[in-house]
Amino acid sequence: MSLKAVVKRIIGRRLTRYVQQARMPRFGAAHAKQWWRTRDQADVGLYEFYWQSRHAAARRAIAETVAALDGNSLLEIGCHVGPNLWAIRQMRAFDRLAGTDLSPGVLAEAHRRLAADGLAPELELAAADALPFADKSFDIAMTSVMLVCVGPEAIDASLDEIIRVTRRWLVLCEPWSDAAKDRPDYHPNTTYWIRNYRERLRGRAALIDVRHLAREDQIGHLDSIAVFQLPPHRTPAN
Repeated sequence: MSLKAVVKRIIGRRLTRYVQQARMPRFGAAHAKQWWRTRDQADVGLYEFYWQSRHAAARRAIAETVAALDGNSLLEIGCHVGPNLWAIRQMRAFDRLAGTDLSPGVLAEAHRRLAADGLAPELELAAADALPFADKSFDIAMTSVMLVCVGPEAIDASLDEIIRVTRRWLVLCEPWSDAAKDRPDYHPNTTYWIRNYRERLRGRAALIDVRHLAREDQIGHLDSIAVFQLPPHRTPAN
């Protein structure tokens, strides 16, 4: 194939992608919450799809990253049916293990499937911007392709809440970006948001490490595992 043909093919693919994106509807935070709260009701096969992914290389990489951090309690915001919680428990035990999700059906499946494997994490119905936990409840908080689903009107409140309930470590398993601006990734039913969390968390949490997954190990938007450290929590003097 000639160089001209190669260039034409690349440009054609990019143009097709641009046109497809331009034709997609635009959704905000309210739609995103409703979509993720109800999506799996229409396709319960997604429960099994996510559960089977507990053996995937990406889940193992997440578990390895979390297991290496000091701390005895962990919260996953947006745990779905629990593939990450299951994978993490295979690597290490925690005194307190918890997860949240927007969907009652998803949480019921998480409870059933994890219990069948002898696991009993705390599972709470909650959105990322309204977590039902006291301040500094967990040593580690993590997300896995959850923040990418949060609309622009809710992302700051969500990050504030996650930081509020966390003592030391944030593990963000989200699409990686160094860009200055958020990049929307439009789809027919919802919009995903690719963000630069190093910049968004500047001054509040320091990026300690980022692990970029090999293409063959990526799951959807999950292409990186970033570890942030929060500053030491100080109790006000009396």
